[in-house]
Amino acid sequence: MAPSTPFASPATLTAIVALCAVLGGVIYRELSAPMEAGEAATPLAAAASKPANSAEPDGFTAPAAQAYSEISERPLFSPNRRPVPRHTAPEAIGAVSSFVFAGSVISKTERVALVQHGHPGKLVRLREGDQLEGWTVVSIDADRVVIEHGSEREELKPREKASPTSPRPLPADAIPAGRRPDPS
Repeated sequence: MAPSTPFASPATLTAIVALCAVLGGVIYRELSAPMEAGEAATPLAAAASKPANSAEPDGFTAPAAQAYSEISERPLFSPNRRPVPRHTAPEAIGAVSSFVFAGSVISKTERVALVQHGHPGKLVRLREGDQLEGWTVVSIDADRVVIEHGSEREELKPREKASPTSPRPLPADAIPAGRRPDPS
């Protein structure tokens, strides 16, 4: 006995064959339809049919920039559809005390300082001339970064790490008698 499949019934097979025939006819009609006047089958065919030294335009010329003034006057992604004011208040200067010099990377071709700033702390890479919260990086050395704002100059140095303390010896009664080291 042959296994039963969904396509085993003659009605299903007839419907599938008829559908294929209809779709094939639609595809044939689309491919064999005459082109409209002035319409090329492909952009390459259009370029090939047009003489290279033809003085006639392609049919499209870009409008002048003034035609787009409405777009800049009413920006699409602005909540109130008004442009962002160009002249804003001067940038607030960050407090130098909030900067933490994490280290520097110095090679023959560039100098990069790693500085942590803000709350929560964000680590940024700075090169000489870069700005951070209103301060400009003047120089980067292995052990410090010099920044300035106007006539004010500050030096960022790595924070001192707490010096490791030497381990204190345990009191004699804290070690079991069988495990005490020989003093000799």
